[in-house]
Amino acid sequence: MNGKWRGDPTIFLQMLITSHLQGAWFGERLENMLAVAMTVLTLAVTWMPTPGTLEQEVSAPTQPGPGVQKAEVSRLRKILAKNQSIPASCGTRTALVKALLALRAPAQELVEVAGNSFCGPNPLFYYNLARELNGRGECLGEALQYAEWSSFRYPNDALGPLDPTALIASIRIKRGEFDWVINKFSKARQSDSAAFAWLGFAYEKSNQVDPAIDAYIQSAGARDVGSAIPLASYPQFVPVPGFHLEEIYRKRYGTLDGLAARIEAARRSARRALYVDPFRIDRPTFQWTLMDLGLRYVGLSNYEGKIVVLCFVPTEYEPVKELKYLQNLSEKYQDRGVIFLAVDVNQRNISWGTRRQNVAEALKRAGITFPAMMEEYDTVRKSYLMGGVGGATSGVVIIDREHTQAFLTGGVSQEYLPRITKILDYLLEDTVAQTK
Repeated sequence: MNGKWRGDPTIFLQMLITSHLQGAWFGERLENMLAVAMTVLTLAVTWMPTPGTLEQEVSAPTQPGPGVQKAEVSRLRKILAKNQSIPASCGTRTALVKALLALRAPAQELVEVAGNSFCGPNPLFYYNLARELNGRGECLGEALQYAEWSSFRYPNDALGPLDPTALIASIRIKRGEFDWVINKFSKARQSDSAAFAWLGFAYEKSNQVDPAIDAYIQSAGARDVGSAIPLASYPQFVPVPGFHLEEIYRKRYGTLDGLAARIEAARRSARRALYVDPFRIDRPTFQWTLMDLGLRYVGLSNYEGKIVVLCFVPTEYEPVKELKYLQNLSEKYQDRGVIFLAVDVNQRNISWGTRRQNVAEALKRAGITFPAMMEEYDTVRKSYLMGGVGGATSGVVIIDREHTQAFLTGGVSQEYLPRITKILDYLLEDTVAQTK
């Protein structure tokens, strides 16, 4: 019966009286109407919900149960039976596949319903279908096709990080296509822990023990370097394959000696790939010359053996807060061979004396104690910031201790401090490693 009738005797009475007056249900005798009314009242009282039942119904989960899914499958199958030419782009097929997935239908039935033609960007549908087939280890050829189709997306579809590469790798490994996985991940960035885990897995499956150990070591070294998206947030992701590095290493070499050192070296290479190399300026540094506040010319050669941090700022605007961040950093690294220089990029046509006084007063008000420099034609800043990277009037450049490499870290603001810190720590660790 309709849900609004349940447990309400007055509605049943109203229905009966109306029906009698219209002569629709019970004939014309009042006795018959009253008899039926009493029967319906009895049923209504019987059907009234017991205490708590209504609340349970309201708060019950809205997820369709197996009965609903089966009914939906039956309905959609009838639609397809009438017209087998319904294209894959029609929602009928995708809806039927989803219903069948909920019912754990056979893999072959899923494939038949999904069809063999691409229905346009529908990444989550194809990804979940491929993941299901891969998990069962069935219809892997079709699973591979669906996984590849899941990479086709509309621009700005708001799905977030959905990359089917790991799923494709998992499918191909089950298909015995180890070379594809090896070729795909052998050139991965050193900080990509998951890629090297898959690479090692492919090597191990193809009985290439030494390359497998190398890949697993790189994966272990990069594991804690970058931040990874928790798998729980994206349950459609394929978990990274597990591996037992110590067990494989001991079996191969008879000892664990050297393993910790190799993992540490891998960690450093991962940090370099993630935090250092992307900010390296693709040109050698040069012997620039600037003027200090004593109106003396100072060049890069004056800081031989020092890591130099050039902080290009327009002091006429007194970026107090920004410079204060760098002041704190300079105090942190002052005893470790790192020199910070505030470089004024004021281009106003004023005398050197007036400019020197303005810069000195601005830095004093800001509480900046590290040395300040001025450049005349903005050539140093432009040389380091060429290529459209960094702000038009500010930026931070780090020069290594040998003065052969330079790193552009971004603007003079708090958000870039972690990047500056990571590059400095890497350069300082590299110096320590070289002295050992």
